[in-house]
Amino acid sequence: MKYIEKKMSAPLMSCILTILVLVSMYLIMGYAPFGGKTIAAMDANIQYLDFFAYLKNVLLGKDGINYSYTSLLGGSNISLVSYYLMSPLNLLVIFFKKSQLGIFFNLIYLLKLALAATTMTYFLKKVTEDKLSHAFSVILGICYALMQYNLAQGSNIIWLDGVYMLPLILLGVHYLVVGKKSVLLSVAVGCSIIFNWYTGGINCLFAGLWFIFELILQTKFSSDELIKGFKKCIYFVLNMLLGVMLSAFIFIPAVVALGDGSRNQMDWAVLTNTFRGNVLSLVERYIIGGQSDATGVSLFSGSVVLLGVVAYFFLKKVSVKKKITTLLFGIVVVLTLYWQPAYFVFSLLKQVDSYWCRFSYVAIAFLIYVAAQFYIEYEKSSFYKYGLVGIASIYSVAEIVMHRHDLTWNVISSIIFCIVIATLLTVPKRKWTNSLALVLVIIELIVSAYPLLKFYSYADNQSFASYELQVEKQVNELKQYDSSNYRVTQTSPRGVMDDGIVANYNEGMAFNYWSISSYVSSQSRTQLDILNSLGYRSEQDRITVVNSPIISSDALLGVKYIFSRYPVNGLTKINKLGTYNDKATYENRYAFPLAFIGDGKAVNTQGDWSTFVYQNRLFNNLYGKDIDLFQTVGYKQSINGNNIKYKLTLPVGSYALYGNIIWAKNMNAVLGVNNKANIGYAKWLSPSVFYIPTKSGDKSATVTLTSSVNGLAIANQEYYALNLDKLKLVSEKVNKNAVPVSFSKKSMAIKVASTKKNQYLYLAFPKDKSWKITVNGKVVVPKTYANGLMVIPLERGTNNLRLTYKVVDQKLGILITVIGMLSVGMLFYINKRWR
Repeated sequence: MKYIEKKMSAPLMSCILTILVLVSMYLIMGYAPFGGKTIAAMDANIQYLDFFAYLKNVLLGKDGINYSYTSLLGGSNISLVSYYLMSPLNLLVIFFKKSQLGIFFNLIYLLKLALAATTMTYFLKKVTEDKLSHAFSVILGICYALMQYNLAQGSNIIWLDGVYMLPLILLGVHYLVVGKKSVLLSVAVGCSIIFNWYTGGINCLFAGLWFIFELILQTKFSSDELIKGFKKCIYFVLNMLLGVMLSAFIFIPAVVALGDGSRNQMDWAVLTNTFRGNVLSLVERYIIGGQSDATGVSLFSGSVVLLGVVAYFFLKKVSVKKKITTLLFGIVVVLTLYWQPAYFVFSLLKQVDSYWCRFSYVAIAFLIYVAAQFYIEYEKSSFYKYGLVGIASIYSVAEIVMHRHDLTWNVISSIIFCIVIATLLTVPKRKWTNSLALVLVIIELIVSAYPLLKFYSYADNQSFASYELQVEKQVNELKQYDSSNYRVTQTSPRGVMDDGIVANYNEGMAFNYWSISSYVSSQSRTQLDILNSLGYRSEQDRITVVNSPIISSDALLGVKYIFSRYPVNGLTKINKLGTYNDKATYENRYAFPLAFIGDGKAVNTQGDWSTFVYQNRLFNNLYGKDIDLFQTVGYKQSINGNNIKYKLTLPVGSYALYGNIIWAKNMNAVLGVNNKANIGYAKWLSPSVFYIPTKSGDKSATVTLTSSVNGLAIANQEYYALNLDKLKLVSEKVNKNAVPVSFSKKSMAIKVASTKKNQYLYLAFPKDKSWKITVNGKVVVPKTYANGLMVIPLERGTNNLRLTYKVVDQKLGILITVIGMLSVGMLFYINKRWR
């Protein structure tokens, strides 16, 4: 061990050991590139793989026309970049094919955990002034890397940047408190916010608490010390402000976009003076493979951390002041995990209902710090000889009592590891025990990691690679077939469940085609409103369910092609194009152009709960007279317990049949559609409007809904037939008035002649603050139709329009960042001179 210490620094050793452990886990569990699996839960994993594919397109300059305005993504594009794509490690994606993104995902996960081990080890060595031994620095660094949080949040690797940046921020705070001249705090805060503003915000909040904690530990109660403490408070605020300034180039535009997004309101309703669960569950869940949920948190990071934290408070050489301060700070940390107001603050004033607990890594960092303080003194033999064994015994009894009704293997193995490690650390002659303790800790963490990685893993990277290759072929084939400008959607994206439920709507980004659907955490409110009014239901203000074509809605939005596993009345299969992933390419021949001239201004707001009634009004306006594309379909209903059956009387003619059942509460139901399909309904991520397959000559159709809860909760229902002949008439008129659009990366140029007054240019693009629109050189503010699409009044004669898409306040953010960099540079120079 001493030979290794001479040859290798503790941070480097912890980094290498973490990599070796994870590579070993990959081999054991068959993860890519050694096998077929990818770390992370399926839904989040696939979203990130699409984001990485999009980033690769951008880095290679193959993203075509700016996706942010050609899709319906709109201003939330900056939210996408700032939240998901700013980690510097993401740049490595350029070295991987899209079919290898599962391998890339695992590599990034490995590197971030290795960085976490490195920064924590470095922090412990510096904050203890190298009093903590090489061995224990490495052990605790690995405990941080392989803690429960990192294993459970493998599906959200964007949050792991905050994990490896936290120790550097805390070290910067420590330097400030002890009076060491450094710009580390400002730089670390800035980088943390840049890499991921969400965990950057959490780190900043915890840095504030940590500053108070360290200030109390280091400050003596005298007038001089209090004055120095006040000055340090000012320095801390200034350093934090400088850190925010460094990130301003991305942070300010992101904040502005969030303010205009669908989730721009703070969820004050959840701010209640309540506890989220029993605080004792911290002990109960401190076991191998422990998991967090809505009512409890697992902080498992190894027995060596638990033993060190408890034993710290029994050290004779540690002052009562330090023990009380540490205990009180620990109580504050626990309150952030269980007391709703504190939990709400560390959730950045938003309600969270998944991925528990999103900030528990800060609590584990505190535990590791306290454990390090113990192991400094422990190695000086100032601790009770059998104290660690006693603590392990008490822990064992507590776990047995708490799990007495469910004494599983992971509880028993946790007890065994804890007792063995405690006994090993108690052995008087410790020339070899540190090395053996390190081995045992690693084994314990591996045993804990195995069930968690298995639980959170995406099953099959090889089928993902096959899917990627086939989509690439399908999209390229379509672009060769039709090189004009249009949008594309599909009925069954990657990851779709048997009942049609899916959360993955970012394949347009990944494969560089213009889509109408996307998923980001803070979605464009305008996009959600447009699609919701056209029948595509939104879920929790962040995603729109687009998995069953509504032909008229798609036509209005310029959706010309659909990749579908099944035929739809009104769509024409393109036989010359191949079938990929069981999806053929269908054409919507009623598709509107992306820009056209019309008289008057069409209907804007919905004004009716029925999307079909609303669309009739909208298309009547666009056509210039009443044509009523949708007609009601009569039905009879019968109820039998939790089952309701609708028998529909079908009209004669060319039509596509649709239904919409409005539910008062989620029923977790199954919808049987004309004996052709069973789809999830009235549940998370289910559609509202649904297509009912029929054949020519059918006189009736049936729809059945079966609720899996006690009773039906139906508020309303409607069935309508879309008259395809009438839709064709509207489409033909609109296409006669089509206007060509010249696209570039950040702008659109349109030249259009208006022959009379009160003519408008209708665009299939959402209104957004990022647009700068000029008509004949004059800036104009667009009006809207269809709940948010742009419509621009025209002047009689020639109109030269230019629409430029710019990120709001980006120049301001860049200016502030430059000022911040100059300020930090000046501070660094001054500090260097003072030294």
